[in-house]
Amino acid sequence: MSERPEPDSHDIREALTRILASQGFQAAGRPRQILQYVVEQSLRGNADSIRAKSIALDVYGYSVDEIADRETAVRVDAGRLRRRLEGYYAGEGCADPVVISLPKGSYAPSFKAVRPSVEPTVGLDGFPAASKTPAGRRRRGVLVSAFALSLLCVTGFAVWNAQLPVPQGAQPGATEQARKRVATYEASPARLLAVNLAATGRDVIFPAVDPHRLRAALAIFEAAIEADEGYFGGHAGAAQVLVIQSLLAMDKDRAGSLLVDAENNLLDAERLGPDAAWTHSARASVDWANRRFDEAVATSTVALSLAPDDIHLLEFHALIALYAGAFEEVIETVTALQAQERFPVGTVFGNALGAAYFHEGDPRRSVDTFEAVVAAGGPAGPLTLAYQAAGYEQLGIGGKAARKAEQLMATWSDLPLDRLFLKLFDDPLHAEQLTSALSQAGWQAPDS
Repeated sequence: MSERPEPDSHDIREALTRILASQGFQAAGRPRQILQYVVEQSLRGNADSIRAKSIALDVYGYSVDEIADRETAVRVDAGRLRRRLEGYYAGEGCADPVVISLPKGSYAPSFKAVRPSVEPTVGLDGFPAASKTPAGRRRRGVLVSAFALSLLCVTGFAVWNAQLPVPQGAQPGATEQARKRVATYEASPARLLAVNLAATGRDVIFPAVDPHRLRAALAIFEAAIEADEGYFGGHAGAAQVLVIQSLLAMDKDRAGSLLVDAENNLLDAERLGPDAAWTHSARASVDWANRRFDEAVATSTVALSLAPDDIHLLEFHALIALYAGAFEEVIETVTALQAQERFPVGTVFGNALGAAYFHEGDPRRSVDTFEAVVAAGGPAGPLTLAYQAAGYEQLGIGGKAARKAEQLMATWSDLPLDRLFLKLFDDPLHAEQLTSALSQAGWQAPDS
């Protein structure tokens, strides 16, 4: 696109109307409100006075006493607005004559009149032909990704729906969950889409140290929020993924930014579903990331009391209890699940059990448990290898310990496990116990 003379107020308001009517902004909540506010203030000549404080006061409705504590929420939502605008101009708004943006470091919007440098053409597949420019390739990627996601959702719903009773008067053999889904679909297809996406996102989270899986899980939860911003589950799931990302981030600023995002998603989940078990689990996760371990365990226990059969809540509870140092509770909880045959392949329970055995001073059970996890196709990653190397080292099986340590360094050479363990555990002695055995097996920290 090439620039044209600056747009006038009429052109800008038309551009704003198109944006607000787009699919990505119809249920955008606060980002939508911020955009309307900053554009209108700018058109009134008040661009220089637009600040986080003014947005907190005029858009969010906070009192003067609350403003200082709420500026972070404004910054996070402004970031969401920037991403939504980028997504809009990469998709629906790619041919708009006026571009509205929110430059980083500012809350005053920028307006540019543009025109396409070449006329779009249609390819053999019916889609706009891919541009040779990076922006054109990104737009095509967005279209294909959105189409693939939509196809996945529609296909998944079709397969699931074939097993459901006819909506009119649920049949006697229907499960309660199926009845609820049918009722949800009849009331709001968008809500059911969000529910299904969020359920898929929960299945993608673990193994939680895999950044690719975490990014995929977060993208799914964000898609759930886009589908229905009023569904609490998208926000609760996003909060939990962001918590894990913040714990894995070694850069302090990035970790802090991710945790702020997690806390804001938690606030949305608590506003939309304050009594939901998943919301309590998300709160427990945020408490864990803030090193409030006692509160995390207590809140996670409340979540389980509300939904004792929710496997995903149990997974987070097992991890929170593990890193809080409640190893006996982890062993008791997971072995009870084994006895009840509620130990699905792909869940994190085996890893938590193996780690708990190690810290309880039983390296033999620890390594046997981790070997069983790998054999069964369960989540396996750097922490699996770390505990195996440390366990074999404590058993005096030096050859196996060294081999696991070598595999760990070869596959995850840049992962500072010593620093990561200190972030994860409440008691640094547990982190040092593991790191010491791992180092004796031959593992070396990346910066050493």
